Amino acid sequence: MEPSPILLHMSAIFEDGGRAWTLRLGELCGRVRFAPAWSSGTDWWRTLKDFDLWFVWSGQGKMELGGETIPLSAGSCVWMRPGRRYVTTHDPAHPLGVNFFHFDLLDSQGRSAGRRLIPPVERMHGRHVTFTEGTMQRILALRDEPDGRASAERLFAALLAELVREALKQPGSLAGVRPEHAERIQGIMTAMRAAPSQFSSVAALAKQHGFSVSHFSRVFEAVAGVRPQQFLIAARIDHARELLALTPASVGSIAHTAGFSDIYYFSRLFRQRVGVSPSVFRRNLAQS
Repeated sequence: MEPSPILLHMSAIFEDGGRAWTLRLGELCGRVRFAPAWSSGTDWWRTLKDFDLWFVWSGQGKMELGGETIPLSAGSCVWMRPGRRYVTTHDPAHPLGVNFFHFDLLDSQGRSAGRRLIPPVERMHGRHVTFTEGTMQRILALRDEPDGRASAERLFAALLAELVREALKQPGSLAGVRPEHAERIQGIMTAMRAAPSQFSSVAALAKQHGFSVSHFSRVFEAVAGVRPQQFLIAARIDHARELLALTPASVGSIAHTAGFSDIYYFSRLFRQRVGVSPSVFRRNLAQS
């Protein structure tokens, strides 16, 4: 006898301060690398009718919001809302790569949150860039599948909740980590993502910033969630993925530029972390 199909009845629920909202993804969701001359313009924000989550996966820029200018780099995340002014520019030499998700939150009677809901966190900086980027790419793929939209919305709701939870953990609340040390590590993480090939060893990095190697490793792991060497490898693989997608350079040249001296070691690590070899990764991009 044929087994009966298992049906999972789940909703994309996002909870905020005891209120439960049903999340609905909008039609405008995607992944983009902006052209060097791009800027958002000063009036773009006026067209925003729903929420828009931006996650920066590459590049450097800045955003004006609420009278403040904030830097944007890999891992930066902004939850934008209607009625709030946002003006974004970037460094033409390091153009922004952004995942964007328009979405709405509905109350129990199906009414849009609109301007009634102020996001619990507006600015976030994901510690796990590779995980967040991979999850977002899966969400985008699910949206394009005939029966995948509900799964995409559930996954996005869970990711949004995790980004908010992580952001609410202020550096000063990290057990055994002084706030000034946590802030210094966050700055080091940003620099490592921007130019991973410039960092040769954990010992040299610790010495440069006045830490012992053991203390630096402990504080770094408390803030980043992974050991510094693991973080550096992930940053180099992310940089290599970007170069494979955007340049015609050879795999060997890209390995060297990303900070790997051994192409075979690079290829092995790339396959372990991405699931395919660098050459297959580039070929798949060309066919998509």
